[in-house]
Formats: sequence, structure tokens, C-alpha cells
Amino acid sequence: QVKRAKLALPLSIEAYVTHLKEVDRMHIKPVSEATWLKNLALDWEHKDPADRTIVATARLLGCPLITSDLEIRSFYSEAIW
Repeated sequence: QVKRAKLALPLSIEAYVTHLKEVDRMHIKPVSEATWLKNLALDWEHKDPADRTIVATARLLGCPLITSDLEIRSFYSEAIW
């Protein structure tokens, strides 16, 4: 999203990630094999692999998503905005 100018950050993506890692109770996790398998198993025609991975992760963790993305919100009933 940063590269496509859909998300403006006041610092580089590298610096942003560094700051995220410093936030208490924030953990950045790698995408697991289980997440990729869930991604592939989603009954969703949406082609964006990042969106599919986000939804798959939320389903695996059983948690809501906070998003303004209408496609995700229409597919994932636990999406909040």
C-alpha cells in the first residue's frame, strides 16, 4: 500500500516496523504454513494474497479485524470498522 501511494507514512517502512517492534504487547509473527494453507482454502474469489493472508490469520486466531476494506468486511463477518 505504501508503494501504491494508498498509505502515507511519515517515515520509511523499515523505521515504521522498527517502531512497531518496540510497542508493548505488539508481536510481529511470520506467516506460518498453517496460515498459507488456510489462505488457499478460503472460499473467496478475492485474488489479493495479502488480504487473503490477513483474513486467514484472523480466522486461525479467532479474532476480529479492524479494516475499512469493504471486500474484507463483506467476506469476513468478524471485521469491524
